[in-house]
Amino acid sequence: MLLKCKLQQEDGIDLDVAKSDLMDILVKQIDPKIKQREEMVAAEGEVTENFEKSAQLEELLKKKEFLIKFTSKLIIFDPMDRAIPNEEENCATTQQEFNDIIDKMEPSTNIMCNVPMSNELHEKIQNQIQEENKACIAITESYVRNAKTHGA
Repeated sequence: MLLKCKLQQEDGIDLDVAKSDLMDILVKQIDPKIKQREEMVAAEGEVTENFEKSAQLEELLKKKEFLIKFTSKLIIFDPMDRAIPNEEENCATTQQEFNDIIDKMEPSTNIMCNVPMSNELHEKIQNQIQEENKACIAITESYVRNAKTHGA
């Protein structure tokens, strides 16, 4: 999305255009489902089926509301704090601003997060996480060794 905007705008990335384009893409995916569900609710005669279909419609409308909110909160972040110009202003979020955003977030009140998956998939994800942790530790140890050899 951002690359597309950058190609369209020679003077830099327009974050508002990126947000708008992403919202259009996401809304175009959910609007046909909402329309189809609305038609089914209107066409069905039984109360129980209407209720179920209407509950599904409510869920779709909530998803659409979430997608709109999600796109409105997009930011551009460069961990090296390089400027990303948008005409004359810097539209990138600095590392300090990003930390402030994270610090101001409300914590989740859920006790646990349930993700429906099989034991096989859970084990596969756990193995991938362990491999990533090992890779991160190896990189960190390499940096420490390198710093010690260079006298830092």
